[in-house]
Amino acid sequence: AGISSGFPYWDYYIGGGYRRGTVNVVGARPKVGKSFFCLKSAHHLAMNGIPVLYLDTELIREIQMDRLLSMITQIPLTDIETGKCFKNSSDAAKLNDSKAMIKDVSSHIMHYNIGGCSIKSVLSIARRWLTKHVGFTPTGAAKPCLVIYDYIKLMDSGDVKSNMQEYQMLGFLITAFHNFATKYEIPILATVQLNRDGVEREGGEVISGSDRILWLSSNFTILKAKLDTDLSEDPPINGTKKLIVTDTRFGSGMIRGDYINVIDNLKNGTLTEGKP
Repeated sequence: AGISSGFPYWDYYIGGGYRRGTVNVVGARPKVGKSFFCLKSAHHLAMNGIPVLYLDTELIREIQMDRLLSMITQIPLTDIETGKCFKNSSDAAKLNDSKAMIKDVSSHIMHYNIGGCSIKSVLSIARRWLTKHVGFTPTGAAKPCLVIYDYIKLMDSGDVKSNMQEYQMLGFLITAFHNFATKYEIPILATVQLNRDGVEREGGEVISGSDRILWLSSNFTILKAKLDTDLSEDPPINGTKKLIVTDTRFGSGMIRGDYINVIDNLKNGTLTEGKP
């Protein structure tokens, strides 16, 4: 039904991957791995020749490209960040052998740090990217691609009225992206912060800021660390994190209590699906 995200079980539960005209939202507490989830998906699409626009409110391109390099070569991320990999003959050989793949994958991922940009500016960047790097079908829809927005938060409020509350501004933001996705018939992957309830609770009510984010998303998924009670029943070898699809407009969704295991290897820049 859509483009494969690189997470096959997740694709199944949200109704067939990234569908046209959808906003797919993944929420997590800080430092859990939202950006690694996004980058893993971007890497998968780029490997299949599908262009990705990565709109980043937090990290600069250099940091994300170091992570991508670690993901491709499986060289520890800290060794890449510090340059230690160039002094190690084995790592240097991996870099050399992966040179063509690195060039090809990175050419399909356009990364922009949009910290401080207005909604209008961000959408302008996305429109230019669609025109220059993606193209359109005869019906006016964009060709296969993915836009990643990591993550939804308040930045420049110049596009909205000064008397609007924070939740209204966040609602304005998600509405603009929902309209953009439907107009150009593209999928968007967006991430959000979860409030403190997201440590224990597993429902759409744990999104920080605005119910409208949940209303306008095609699916909502929680990425979280497994609790001690989870690990006692489902050991760390199966995964130390989990994906929970709490709401979806397409597909079967999940029965309460079910989840997809996530194997955390952030030392090498990767999150990998385990079994449901």
